[in-house]
Amino acid sequence: MNYNGLQICGVVGEYNATGTLCRFPGKKLTWTTTGAFTGFDETTTKSVFMDAWKAITSKCGLVAEYTPNPKTANVITNFGRIDGPGNVLAWSKVVCGGFSGQLDQLFDSGDAYSYSDSPPQG
Repeated sequence: MNYNGLQICGVVGEYNATGTLCRFPGKKLTWTTTGAFTGFDETTTKSVFMDAWKAITSKCGLVAEYTPNPKTANVITNFGRIDGPGNVLAWSKVVCGGFSGQLDQLFDSGDAYSYSDSPPQG
């Protein structure tokens, strides 16, 4: 994505047709995971996402709440093969316009993941 000239993940994208920043409607969202990071169990994976959502929402005025039910989640995080190690780590749909559905994310099961204050290099 391109945020005011800053390129994220090497992919140039667009905000939307009007050039405005896309935002989640409302102040509360629900999320869930289906599966786990490669090498992690589902409980640890849930903890990773709880920490991530806490960090993200503390900066943008949202409240993120876990739900075990994918049918009621606004964001569903899945794990599966994208392209193997070292390339695309994950993809995620984003909110633009009159959004009223669910946002899917997919993390590549071919990549190695670490959950640590001092992760290994490489």
